Amino acid sequence: MGALNASLDARPARPRAHRCAHETCRAESPDVARLKAHPLDDSKGGFRRRAPQVFFAIALLGFALSGCGGSQVGMAPLGEPTFELEEGRAVQILEEAAADLQLETRRGELVDVGFDAPLDVDLDFVGMRSSVAWISSNDLARWGDAIPDAAPQNQLRILSGRGESRGMHVLLLRADSYRFFREPDALQRGGISEREIEARLRQDLRDFIEFERSRGANSGASSLQ
Repeated sequence: MGALNASLDARPARPRAHRCAHETCRAESPDVARLKAHPLDDSKGGFRRRAPQVFFAIALLGFALSGCGGSQVGMAPLGEPTFELEEGRAVQILEEAAADLQLETRRGELVDVGFDAPLDVDLDFVGMRSSVAWISSNDLARWGDAIPDAAPQNQLRILSGRGESRGMHVLLLRADSYRFFREPDALQRGGISEREIEARLRQDLRDFIEFERSRGANSGASSLQ
């Protein structure tokens, strides 16, 4: 290799047209210069010799792209996730997230939010006028259309208390908004996982508490005492 490098160094250096950031850039060869000077002139020879090579390279590229696209087009869409967090697990995550925020929780009681009957919330935050209600499929069957649809783009759905519960805020968490995939194929293709849904639930609670604190919800004791 040392002899080869020595022989290469002994050759006269070719003039460089420019030098860019890439080390692979080199001075133009006489053939390239001739093509630039006569781009459509077959009499110079360079254009005629290189046209089949360029066409062949483009053909190969087109074949490769069509092969990749065909496999993606034939892939079935993921569809909607079918698994959702169980209520016990959801409440546990909410309690853990509240503890991270230095909040004490207790099992919620009844809050009047304007339904036919008071809503039995899952968690009440001690010292705040704020609660959380996890709405399971059984709750949806019981309350029907009284439960509002999930807010678009994963926004928080907050209900205001009425009557004796006036001043209360209830974070409404629909279980069907926290669905995920467990199928390995769906997860490999980017489907949302159970861990990601749990992380989103924690973040939703943090956002709710931040909003409640900004309105002064922790200025007095809960009305459910």
